[in-house]
Amino acid sequence: MSNNPDLFSQSPIIQEYTVSEISTLVRNRLEQGLERVRVRGEISNLSKQSSGHLYFDLKDSVAVLNAACWRPVAARITFSVTDGTQVVVTGRMTTYPGRSRYQLIVDSMDLAGQGALLLELLERKKKLEVEGLFSQERKKKLPFLPRTVGLITSPTGAVIQDILHRLQERFPVRLLLWPVAVQGNMAADQVIKAIEGFNNLPLSLGYRPDVLVIARGGGSFEDLWPFNDERLVRSVAASSIPIISAIGHETDTTLIDLAADYRAPTPTAAAEIIVPARQDLLRQLQEIYVRLNLLFQQKFDKGHILLTGLGRVFERPENLYETQLQQLDEIDERLHRAIKRFCSDKKQYVLAVADKLNYGTNQIRFVDQHYQQIGQRLRSSIETLYYHRQQQAGGISISQAAVWRFYQARDNLILVEQQLKSNWTSRQHDSQVRLATYAYQLVSPLSLVDSLFNNLKTQIHFKNYLYRQVVQKKNQEFHIAQEYVNIRQLQRIWEELDQRIDNLSSTLDGLSVTRLLKRGFLLAHDQAGGLLDDITKLVVGETIQLQFWNGTAEAIIKGKQP
Repeated sequence: MSNNPDLFSQSPIIQEYTVSEISTLVRNRLEQGLERVRVRGEISNLSKQSSGHLYFDLKDSVAVLNAACWRPVAARITFSVTDGTQVVVTGRMTTYPGRSRYQLIVDSMDLAGQGALLLELLERKKKLEVEGLFSQERKKKLPFLPRTVGLITSPTGAVIQDILHRLQERFPVRLLLWPVAVQGNMAADQVIKAIEGFNNLPLSLGYRPDVLVIARGGGSFEDLWPFNDERLVRSVAASSIPIISAIGHETDTTLIDLAADYRAPTPTAAAEIIVPARQDLLRQLQEIYVRLNLLFQQKFDKGHILLTGLGRVFERPENLYETQLQQLDEIDERLHRAIKRFCSDKKQYVLAVADKLNYGTNQIRFVDQHYQQIGQRLRSSIETLYYHRQQQAGGISISQAAVWRFYQARDNLILVEQQLKSNWTSRQHDSQVRLATYAYQLVSPLSLVDSLFNNLKTQIHFKNYLYRQVVQKKNQEFHIAQEYVNIRQLQRIWEELDQRIDNLSSTLDGLSVTRLLKRGFLLAHDQAGGLLDDITKLVVGETIQLQFWNGTAEAIIKGKQP
C-alpha cells in the first residue's frame, strides 16, 4: 500500500486500493469533518428491532439521510417515535461499509421546535399555578342535566359529529355551536371570543348554555399550542359557565385542561360527561320509586299498629284523670274556705290595731292640751305677779331686788317652757315608734295573704296543666287519624308521579334515534361519515352508507330526482 493515503491529490501515479481501504479512508475523512452535528428532518421508514435498536431515514423535501439509534439512546427518548414525526437529532456522521452508504449515529433526539416551547410552557404553567388558576377550590360543579350545551370547535371536523351522535344516543339536548379555528395563530383569539360571547348572552333569552365544551381532535405539540395561550387560560378560569376541556387524545395535556372545571380525555367522553344515559336515569327513578313505596308502606304499617294500640289504651281516656280532677276540686274548696277564714281573722286584727292607733292619737292630743293649759296658767301667774308688784310700788321705781326677782321668774318660765318642749318631743318620738310598730304588725298579715294567694295561683296552674294534658291526649288521637289521611294522600301523589315518569319515558323513547330507525327511517352518510340531509349533496355514482337500526349497508347513487 502506498505511503500517501490522499486519494484526492493530483499525483500522476494512480494508487491502487482495496475496497476495504477505500471504505476506511472515506469513513475517517467523514468522521473527522462531521464529528458532531445536529440535523432536523422527518422520520420515515422506521424499523424497530427486537434488540431495541432503531433504524430510520431523516428526510426533507430534497434529500434523505440514513440514521441509526442504538438501544441505550432509544431508551432515553421520552416521546413516541413514529413515521412522519419532525425531530432534531444530535450525533456523528459515519459510513456503513457493508452497503457503501453514509449514515448518522444518533446520540440524542428531540421533537422539532418542542424544546423552546416546552420551556416556555413550563414557565407559564408555574406562573398560572402560583396565581391559583388551577386550584380545585375555584372550579365549578357541572349541571346534572343541562338544557343547553355550548360547543366551541371547528364546524368541519369529525369532533362535532362524534359529539352530536353521542348526545343523541344518551340524552338529546339543545346544542349551540360557536365555530372557531382550532389550529393556527387565530385559534386562541377566536376561542376567547366564543367563551366571552356565550357568557354575555342574557338569561332572559332562554338560550344561555348551562355548560361549555371546548373540543378538538388529536395533533402534534405545535398543533395544540394555541390551547396553552395565557389569555385563553385566564378566560377559561374567569368563565361564569362551567367549562369542559376535550382537547386531543387522553395523553395530550394543555393548560386549559388544568384551568377548566372538568377535563375529558376525548370529545366523545365529553359528551358522556355532559348528560347521563336515559336508560340509567329511568332505572334510577324506578329504584327510587321502589324504595319510596317500601318506606311509605312501612310508615303506614307502623302508624296502623300505633293507632290500633292507642285505640285499645284510650277506649275511656277519662279514667286516667278522673281521680286527679276530684282531688283538685277538693283542694279548691278547702282553699276557698281557708282564704275566707283567714281574711275574716285578719280583718278583726286590723280593726283592733286601728283602735289602738286612735287611742294613741287621743292620748297625744290630751297631753298637748294639758301642757298648753299649764303654760297659760304660768303666763297668767307671772302677769298677775308683775301687776301686783307694780301696784305695790305705787309708781315708785322698782328696787334692784324686785328687778332681780322679775328676771329670775322669767328665766324659770323659759326653763319650764324648754322642759315642756323636750317632753313633747320625746312623747312625739315614742308615738312615732309605736305607730311604726303597729304598721309593721299590719303589713305582716298582708304578706301572708300574698303568700296564700301565690299558692292558690300554683294550684290553679296545676289544674290548668292537667286540663292541657287531657287536651293533648285528644289532639294526639286526632293527629294519628290525620297522619293516616296524609299517608294516603302521599301515596296517591307518588302514584301520579309514577304515571308522569312513565309518560316521560314514553316521550324520551319516542325521541330516540333508534326508535325512529325502527319505524322505517334511514340515515345516509357519505364516505367521510358526514350526514346527507339534502339531495343536492348526492353525487351520481357515489357510494354512500345507509344506517338501519340494526346495522349499515352501502348503496350506489344511480340517479336522483328533486
